[in-house]
Amino acid sequence: MFEKNFTNNDLCQVEKELNELRPIVSFYLSQKDRDVKRKLENLLNDEKEIISKQISSTDKKECEKLYADFLGKEKFIYEMYELMGENNRKASGCGEYIKNHLINAMKYDFRCILSFCIRRKIFSALSFVLLGALLCVPYSIAIGKTIEISLGNIPFSMIKAFVMGIVYTVVCLLFCFLQNLFLFRVSYCSPSWLKWLYILISASYIVLIYFLLKISTSYFEYFYYLHILLMALVFLMMYKYGNKNFEEFIFAFLLIMTIDSFIPISHIVAIVVYYEYDTAHTVIITALAALMFVAGFLSLSNHLDYKTSLIINGIWIIFSVIFLSGLFVRIAGIGNYQTDLDIKKENIPGYINLENIKCKNKPNEDINFIKYTCISDKMPSSTVNFKNILVKVKSDGRYWLEVVAKDQNKSKIDDYRFWISEKNVIN
Repeated sequence: MFEKNFTNNDLCQVEKELNELRPIVSFYLSQKDRDVKRKLENLLNDEKEIISKQISSTDKKECEKLYADFLGKEKFIYEMYELMGENNRKASGCGEYIKNHLINAMKYDFRCILSFCIRRKIFSALSFVLLGALLCVPYSIAIGKTIEISLGNIPFSMIKAFVMGIVYTVVCLLFCFLQNLFLFRVSYCSPSWLKWLYILISASYIVLIYFLLKISTSYFEYFYYLHILLMALVFLMMYKYGNKNFEEFIFAFLLIMTIDSFIPISHIVAIVVYYEYDTAHTVIITALAALMFVAGFLSLSNHLDYKTSLIINGIWIIFSVIFLSGLFVRIAGIGNYQTDLDIKKENIPGYINLENIKCKNKPNEDINFIKYTCISDKMPSSTVNFKNILVKVKSDGRYWLEVVAKDQNKSKIDDYRFWISEKNVIN
């Protein structure tokens, strides 16, 4: 994976980097920095040898091995530049090379992780089932019920949950990390005051939309456009001071604006609208937004610690997955889904007011799209047909059900919940 056949141009690039590194006078460096400089030169010379061997080789396996060795050298080179210190990195004039070393260092780590997963059979069917089951555990804990699954349905259900979970994780991690990576690339040579301006605008944006949504949504649109304008000005200044790759600059701006606009807003909307500023959810989601902010902050350094960035984004995604556990359970078809059920009237608790949820009182669009629960009048008097009733979970031979109604109130949620034995479900 990520194989590459070298050309003479690659050889020239390494030689050019060596020529820019050599003028740094060792006399003015500390003993540590002199050792780092010497190691850098040795590593670059090793790369020249590897590239030369691969260019002259006709053996495909040998070329693949040489490229893997090259990526290993790239990782060490990037780490050496980290040890070199900011001032010495600037003196070397190797800014563009450092960014290329970063990409290759990440390629090397990804190949190592992928190889480990393959050797340890992480991608086996059994692993898919087990990891899919783990995604459903937070939902089971939240409702306080053990999910009951038929033996014949376990593998398929869990694999579905795992596939959706891994797709969500990979997409989020890719987007968040690309944001950090390209922010680093466009801000690499920018002055410190410009980076702090970016941080100030980002922090103000998250904090202000939090309070604006709480107070009034009427000014949100204007503030959102103002945020885009300010960010555009910041990126234009970053482009002026350092990054001269226009395509990279535009891509970074669009990517960062997409994530900065969507993810914090979605979290804050969830707090305001769905959780109604519930203290626990407010603390958790605010902490998640803070993690994203910290990851962006680290990207503004002159040397991107991509492992730390990945770990921070990974923590954010893990917590997000916990929040989405109910969705994975629904995808697996083992709980938290809506369906139509015919139930004997005698088995329905008296506190469930059937008169308030008759389908004739609801527009068709509510039933078809919003999925409110209602009951049909076209059933025998001894049977009640629930449309779009929520099956929370099947546990201990019982279906734990919930009526999804327009007037559903959190303080009276238990008035909308009941359970029936599996044998009392007609269909």
